[in-house]
Amino acid sequence: MTKTLIIFLIAISATVFSQDNETSGKGNFNPDREAKEAVAMILNYTGLEPNFQIVEADVPTVVAYIKSGQRFIGYNPDFISKVRNKSKTDWAAVSVLAHDIGHHLSGHTLKPKGINPGDELAADKFSGFILYQMGASLEEAKVALESVG
Repeated sequence: MTKTLIIFLIAISATVFSQDNETSGKGNFNPDREAKEAVAMILNYTGLEPNFQIVEADVPTVVAYIKSGQRFIGYNPDFISKVRNKSKTDWAAVSVLAHDIGHHLSGHTLKPKGINPGDELAADKFSGFILYQMGASLEEAKVALESVG
């Protein structure tokens, strides 16, 4: 399963350039479908069902948010590509997605005053847990986190 996720992340970072959910002009790649499959793989390690939708968004990074009562994780495919290239590993992209999944699964986005530093640490802990469950080494997890900041 980890190899499938890594292949997805390579594909998303190499071929996604538009901000819509249509197939890009670079082939038969559907970023929305592929992102949902990657998130499903991450969630397999939690035993929980997703309580959000994942969408390409006009955001600088990856963001967990609520709009019109619906939960979303918006991702910028260019950011995912940059993180992957900087870290020279796919674990960084997995870490970022898992971090924002952690915000939703922990209920952080439901708070009226927004996310606080403690919530960020909890989401980081969740991300680290997922990386460990998926087989990342401690060194790979450190490189992933350092590349994101």
